[in-house]
Amino acid sequence: MVAVRIEWPFPVTIASVYIPNGKIDNLLNKLAKILEKLPAPMLILGDVNGYHSSWGSRSDNTRGNIIFNAATDAVRSRTDSNSTFRVQLGASSSRTVTEETGVPQGSVIAVTLFLVAMEGVFSNLPKEIHILVYADDIVLVVIGKRLKALRRKAQAAVRKVAEWAQASGYEMASQQVRVHVCDTNHRLPDQPITINGSTIPAKHSVKLLGITVDRHLNFKRHFEATHNACKSRVNMIKLISRKRTRSDRATRIRVADAVINSRLTYGIELTSCNFPELVRNLAPVYNRSIRSISGLLPSTPADIACAEAGVLPFRYKAALALCTRTVGYLEKTKTADGTCSLLDRANEDLQQQCQLKLPAGLHRLGARPWDSTKANIDMSLKNTLRTGLSSHTIRYTDGSKAAGKVGIGIETDEGNSASYRQPNSCSVFTAEVAAIFQAITLPSPNPTVIVTDSASALSAIAAESNRHPFVQAVQQALNPNFTLMWVPGHAGIQGNENADVLAATGRSSPYICRSIPQMTPNYGSKTK
Repeated sequence: MVAVRIEWPFPVTIASVYIPNGKIDNLLNKLAKILEKLPAPMLILGDVNGYHSSWGSRSDNTRGNIIFNAATDAVRSRTDSNSTFRVQLGASSSRTVTEETGVPQGSVIAVTLFLVAMEGVFSNLPKEIHILVYADDIVLVVIGKRLKALRRKAQAAVRKVAEWAQASGYEMASQQVRVHVCDTNHRLPDQPITINGSTIPAKHSVKLLGITVDRHLNFKRHFEATHNACKSRVNMIKLISRKRTRSDRATRIRVADAVINSRLTYGIELTSCNFPELVRNLAPVYNRSIRSISGLLPSTPADIACAEAGVLPFRYKAALALCTRTVGYLEKTKTADGTCSLLDRANEDLQQQCQLKLPAGLHRLGARPWDSTKANIDMSLKNTLRTGLSSHTIRYTDGSKAAGKVGIGIETDEGNSASYRQPNSCSVFTAEVAAIFQAITLPSPNPTVIVTDSASALSAIAAESNRHPFVQAVQQALNPNFTLMWVPGHAGIQGNENADVLAATGRSSPYICRSIPQMTPNYGSKTK
């Protein structure tokens, strides 16, 4: 058993318990005595080799019941049954919750507290050392040209981590640590790197989160392992693609995306450093699955098989996966110097495949940021317009599409009504949202109510995750001074009728834009 006392944001004792298989009577007595000496409040985590629903097991067994009752009795004997607690973040506090029996094993808070305890390892390392942490796995990265200098830096970093671990109650075993040198000749340091007096073994390759990193950083071993691992998955696709099976081709393609393509593009953020080798090694697996899905001969050219199945060839599929992961990374990460090697790599591969680059303002793929302004939407009917809005600016919007042309209209009570044309490829939904976006961009000294008859547009704006560029532009432009309101269309509401006429006029008006709006990027472009 290991116990630590932390001060975050209040004093709390965290106890880590391991109870091996076998007789537990004596161990439980010792556990009870130790718990009696630990200061409250306390959080008990660990592995007890017993089953109980309190720590997430599907069922209880005798051993689990004995351990649970013993631990509960030990804690209850020294704590008030009416104890309460609150979670505080900055100046905000949660509601008061009655304290129960602790945190179940495997819960989210257990992982969070473990990461809080790991926080100290970052401040102990030299500035030139890069550290990657995933749960309890730590990767130290030392970069340089001189092997002797690299060895000294790596040894100093390992020593710092070992000192932190010892001071924090953790133990680092040399058997669980590896040294990997990425060098053309794979030269090893003259003196080995040690930890607590034991030599750390050196390896020609190392596996990090499922990706095999070799000495040349060309990921050939990873590609070979992925190729071999997917053989059984391709056989499964062949099995469900036989004539006697009732699955349609669209279903088989979705299955292949889930079990094969996801494996082929796993870790592409890193393996794309050698994009040509990735395509050369993994494209045959992808092509075999596509031929099996469509029932084509093995000699069928890959591009023809992909065209028959209605899917992208693997080189484009991989480039799309890389671009998607890049956008997902950029929308969550801000770089200090405005550069991003992943973006540069994605643009390089995209340029090679289709002579394009990602736009300067990338649109969001996931949910909107937690601190963004939420849309204030009023779905009440027209009676709301007659009361309580005397101090507001009211703007009606509408979109229209007819004869292949698209227009938007904005009717205001300020005398600056307008109508514009949108690109012919836009849908009515796009026109409705574009009209709302234009209405938001018009300046106003007063709180503004934007009225639309498109309930689908308001639902999309209120959603946490929506990839439509105009919807994201509206979400980004909103502030507390704007209220979005829905009214029924063609119901005799004069402002709405006027906006409908303006939208029809907009189909023959000048273009307001010929492309989608650009989002404000959260990363800088690299100057070359």
